[in-house]
Amino acid sequence: MLIVIKKIPGNESTIEVADNSTVIDVKQVVAKQLDVPIGHQKLVFKGKTLSDNVPLKEYDISEGVKIHLFVTESNQSSADDSQLSSSTTTAKSLFWDQLTQALQKYYTKSDTVKIVDEFRRQLQSEVNQMSLDDIERLAKHKLVQQRQQS
Repeated sequence: MLIVIKKIPGNESTIEVADNSTVIDVKQVVAKQLDVPIGHQKLVFKGKTLSDNVPLKEYDISEGVKIHLFVTESNQSSADDSQLSSSTTTAKSLFWDQLTQALQKYYTKSDTVKIVDEFRRQLQSEVNQMSLDDIERLAKHKLVQQRQQS
């Protein structure tokens, strides 16, 4: 059966595996054809990370489907991860604080809380409906914008 592997970021490739293959079988083919070591592969289908010893049919993977491949770096330091997480949390907090302050100029405190809460729910709903391809396109668009501003 032919399946599409979408490397994030990167190109799509088509690989052939047997109908009764497991996820580890797919990773072995990806390692050979795309030169990505098995230990550095994270395969995702319909938002779920695929477990190595599970047959593809248990994930409803069939001919022509697209599986996303994330290439991980096993040498990443946990200090880098915690620093990124900390800066992301700070940016989120700053955004919500600034939004709340801006709205409080025009609405009561209780109305502002309701508006911000509803905005958060709607934003989360929109993000949850995005595919990985949508997120990748959005990220590329934002990077281009940043480079043009620099």
